[in-house]
Amino acid sequence: MNASDLKAREARRLAPPLDISPRGAKAYADQHFPFRPELAAPAAIRCSIAVDGSLEARFQVHLYPLTPQLIWRRAYDKDRYCEYLTQRELNERFRDIVVNMFALTAEAKISFVESGPGGEYWPKKLAEVVEELQLRYGPFPNGLTPGLMKPPTVPDFASDLAKKAAKVAKTRPGSTGTMLVRYGKPEHIRDLYLRGRFLAQPATTYSDTDFSSAVRDDERALKVSVAVRRGAILKLAQNPQDMPAEFKGQRMDFEITHPGNFWMFCMSAAADPRLFVDFPATACLIIKDRAEFVRRVLASTSKYLPNAVPRYGMVSYIDPVLPKTPRIDIRMSKHFKYAYQNEFRFVWASADVDPKPTFVEIGDLQDISEMIEL
Repeated sequence: MNASDLKAREARRLAPPLDISPRGAKAYADQHFPFRPELAAPAAIRCSIAVDGSLEARFQVHLYPLTPQLIWRRAYDKDRYCEYLTQRELNERFRDIVVNMFALTAEAKISFVESGPGGEYWPKKLAEVVEELQLRYGPFPNGLTPGLMKPPTVPDFASDLAKKAAKVAKTRPGSTGTMLVRYGKPEHIRDLYLRGRFLAQPATTYSDTDFSSAVRDDERALKVSVAVRRGAILKLAQNPQDMPAEFKGQRMDFEITHPGNFWMFCMSAAADPRLFVDFPATACLIIKDRAEFVRRVLASTSKYLPNAVPRYGMVSYIDPVLPKTPRIDIRMSKHFKYAYQNEFRFVWASADVDPKPTFVEIGDLQDISEMIEL
């Protein structure tokens, strides 16, 4: 044995013992093959022992390209913000996310739209809720309730109404940044088209069970459930030393409410055939000049809604498990399960008047709109 062999053998003798368990192998791979999401990640590691007067471990690392879904799921494992949700709540979250990804094509077929805020918004949230389901219940779709994604739980996109809406979509342009669309019954849409007549409803009206699931909502309240981690609680606790070591965090539930009632009139910023099915509706009015329509509404409503302060704009959609801010204006906000509607709304609040259903008339809209009837 030459000098170099003796030197190598002594180095091995003095080195700390290698952990050749799967966990140890994974740690070795993480150290020597840094995680690079855009390229690859360790998929499998095999260990072997060679005895030549010393103990050695050899690692074989198989690499494979990562999909975005896998990257999102591994990131979620480090911050399981859904871990305190019940199985029922997880099911509802899964359904709400998938419904937002549905699209009705011009061929009357269902497809998935992966666009959204940031482009990856809905696919990422879907990957995260699927990961939570798998961590709890095993291989997907374990943990999902049978029938979760069937009508009436979700809209019937195989209906005759869906086929009619899809047929119209073939001959109409898509959404633009300046349009607004009101969906409804032909007689109501015709009134809006010819006279500018619409019904401003009190917010409390929309909790009526007679409305479809796309319309029914408590417009004056939003329930939020967030996971609060140990570190955040320690910063607020007066006696952090008394917190048990095994305590990792807890769920906090609260409700954001608006104390009063107010009038509402809702439209969509999307000319989307699926919305005929969701509401349901057999006609719509496409406003081609949003700015002019808003001007006419604001100029006329003071006559019908005295002393009411108007607000208008796009609705903000709130993830009830991951709200971006605690400051939420309920009048202009909704649960994110309604995000596919792309709602633009008007609200009027009055300190002197208890809102009642009130018809408002702003004049003929034929010069800035188009009526479509299925």
